[in-house]
Amino acid sequence: MKSFAVRAGLVALFVGFMAFNTTAVAQQGLTFTIFVTTSFGTQFQDCMRFDPVSPGILVVDGLADPLVYAKDDLNFSISGWQSTSFAGTSFGISFNGTYQDPFIISNGVSEEGSTFVVSGFVDGGCIASASSTESGANPYSAPE
Repeated sequence: MKSFAVRAGLVALFVGFMAFNTTAVAQQGLTFTIFVTTSFGTQFQDCMRFDPVSPGILVVDGLADPLVYAKDDLNFSISGWQSTSFAGTSFGISFNGTYQDPFIISNGVSEEGSTFVVSGFVDGGCIASASSTESGANPYSAPE
């Protein structure tokens, strides 16, 4: 009887861990349609594409270079994440945010000091708006 209780306890612990682990990696491997509002007065639609592993690569379609991302709290967070540009990239930018299925909310700051508010939803077929990809222009950079 004691052996059964120990096994049942271990199964419950394992199932609980798996449920927690599924939640913890929620944004990983997903693509989001995002809506960006900038501190310099523009708004546009873009896409965020998270690698299936964390730390991993975050591709933001409107940026020329990918970012590195990881979950908050030493990569153990259930919903929080952060990202930043790699050293030596053409434009420095960082985001932090939270994910709660199916929504993502984020804030960002660029090397220019511009800030961003981002909100969006899971969308595997995301297509960035023309304003975030046209002629190589960086919609995250303040106009001069």
